[in-house]
Amino acid sequence: MVDAGFLTTKRYSGRRLHDCTLVIVDLETTGFSFDSAGITEIGAVKVRAGQVLDEFQTFVNPGVSIPAKITQMTGITNDHVRHAPLADSAMDSFLEFAGFQPTGDDRTILVAHNSPFDVGFLKAACKYWDREWPNPPELDTVPFARLVLKSEIADVRLDTLAAHFNVSVTPTHRALDDARATVEVLWELMRLASERNIAVYPG
Repeated sequence: MVDAGFLTTKRYSGRRLHDCTLVIVDLETTGFSFDSAGITEIGAVKVRAGQVLDEFQTFVNPGVSIPAKITQMTGITNDHVRHAPLADSAMDSFLEFAGFQPTGDDRTILVAHNSPFDVGFLKAACKYWDREWPNPPELDTVPFARLVLKSEIADVRLDTLAAHFNVSVTPTHRALDDARATVEVLWELMRLASERNIAVYPG
């Protein structure tokens, strides 16, 4: 397996990514900028050593109406989120599920496909609701895929990677489905990195 993750933090002690606890997260939102849009759904999968430990899903009331084009893309309507928890309660539940530790050698790694998007929304929600962001180590499967696959595929969108690896979960623009698909894509990238002797280290 990969000796260390492709992380956005300092070098993560050289432990195998396979042996770390990973929380793979995906968000659905009302738009594409965390400065002006809100979260409508959080989905996450916690894994370790190739095994799924637990899953998390919640709708989130964004406090604004969901644009029609977003509903068309995700299938999430205003009725879905009308009685859902606001982002403060949803974030509390997600952070409890994730169990991020602020320090230590066994820190849980946060994984997302295009992590600046998802993490940007999570951080913005924490800031707005006066929650402390635990600043976990991050792994973005987009640059990881580019490093491992190079020019083998046309792009590294999640649906392209899922089709390339023929994973069992099809991305649907729903948070838990896309988190599950990202888990399977991640395993395939780790397998190829190991086979190709690609050691991936934090920046």
